[in-house]
Amino acid sequence: MTKFIYNPKTCRYEREGINLWRIGGLLSLVLTLACLLFVGIATLHGLVWQSDEEIRLRSENKALKQHYAVVKQQFEDSEQQLSLLEEKDKALKASLFNSIFVAPEKKEIQHASFIMVTDVNVLRDRIKELTNITKDIANDAVFNSTYFGDKLAGDRKKTIDKLSVTPSIIPVNGKLISGFGKRIHPFHKGLYDHPGIDIAATRGTEVVASANGYVSDITKSELLAGYGNTIELTHSQTLSTRYAHLETILVRQGQKVKKGQVIGTVGNSGGSSAPHLHYEVLRNGREQNPIYYFLQNIDPAQYQQLYAISLKQNQSLD
Repeated sequence: MTKFIYNPKTCRYEREGINLWRIGGLLSLVLTLACLLFVGIATLHGLVWQSDEEIRLRSENKALKQHYAVVKQQFEDSEQQLSLLEEKDKALKASLFNSIFVAPEKKEIQHASFIMVTDVNVLRDRIKELTNITKDIANDAVFNSTYFGDKLAGDRKKTIDKLSVTPSIIPVNGKLISGFGKRIHPFHKGLYDHPGIDIAATRGTEVVASANGYVSDITKSELLAGYGNTIELTHSQTLSTRYAHLETILVRQGQKVKKGQVIGTVGNSGGSSAPHLHYEVLRNGREQNPIYYFLQNIDPAQYQQLYAISLKQNQSLD
């Protein structure tokens, strides 16, 4: 049906023309409504109906997320334990092999970057990466065990017997004052070879045997020179220890002693400038640095602190 409108300029009724703006607006409205309807139908379809493949993938994704969290926690726990074992290994090997131990070069473990992910493929990659790192940790543990076992002994009993006669504990509870090597003499102030270490402690502090053995020599002296009251213990065919400047001696010649057994007390006898224990470790009759034999009842941080103090070229107490 043709529509006419009145034109006041011509004072006549004229046929209505085509309005493009109105047509464009109607088309935009129709397209918008169609898109909203499509999105609504697709959303409703996804919520109400799922294919077997979608159900399987959702289930797998959930399982992978849970597995990822478990593996991540296990790896972090393993990494922490490995770090602690590595520090203990360093201190142990340093004590047994008379040096600051540097382990043979081995593969460095690259740590995984733990991030929260939702994509299934990324989760698979992360879990594979964690699995490889766990294998590296296991291989590293086997490496350390094999290396350490080869260095110590062929069987457990032989190793335990060897350690029991190896001086491995600090013989007195005190403060390390002077270390092994070139030191300043407390009396004539010149440099000399200090054959042991000086541990300051109050008079009467208990001194214990640093390993199993027997009393091979006892010296009692009232002279204000030398080592004063001294005990020497023989632990094996190659190892012996000396405890000097004692106040009292609580063992007798030839007596068998156990590691940790009290053998005397700290004093200031002989050529000593203050109450302390002068402690020596001898291998085949030659003085060794006792710091390298501190193994038991000491953590890596304490060992490193004692080692740093022992390096200072200060004045000894005897």
